[in-house]
Amino acid sequence: PVPNPNFSTSGYCFGSSIKYTDLSTIAAGDTIGLWSWDFGDALTMNDTSSLFQPIYTFTHGGYYTITFFGQDTSAGCNATMIKNMYVHVYNPVASFIASDSVTSCPPMAVTFTNTSTGCGPGSTFIWNFGDNPYHYNVPAPGDAFHIYTYAGMFTPNLVVTDPHGCSDTASYTNYIQIGGPT
Repeated sequence: PVPNPNFSTSGYCFGSSIKYTDLSTIAAGDTIGLWSWDFGDALTMNDTSSLFQPIYTFTHGGYYTITFFGQDTSAGCNATMIKNMYVHVYNPVASFIASDSVTSCPPMAVTFTNTSTGCGPGSTFIWNFGDNPYHYNVPAPGDAFHIYTYAGMFTPNLVVTDPHGCSDTASYTNYIQIGGPT
């Protein structure tokens, strides 16, 4: 009997493992004994598996076509299912630039421009400017303004979270440098 291949997945953030579940059906009394998966990750040579329920981690964000092949144990009958653009791996990349980063004395007003990519509508942008323990949630497009009031070296960071819960952090060590007495 020819198997009726089908599968599902879970997990879609870049860097997370995606589990594939074989949902294939076949005639009573027979089983699938051979599996072959191709995850469509053209940027690597290791994007295949022969496991029943494989787990795969993609090397980049984007859309991927998944190919699944199943073969029964009794007659060697087989079938293939291709799900085009089935997996979308979300990959927000946090980044920013500052309008100014060095001065000889405080205060210093800085506009931070969000240059993050892969965020999309509904993303959140949480800033910490490195001079206090507070975090500031700002609306899209995620730009922020801050006044540094005392001397020191400060490490601002930005956490970007897309609507799917995938996140990334940009943290620039000692990016803001203000001279003067500390």
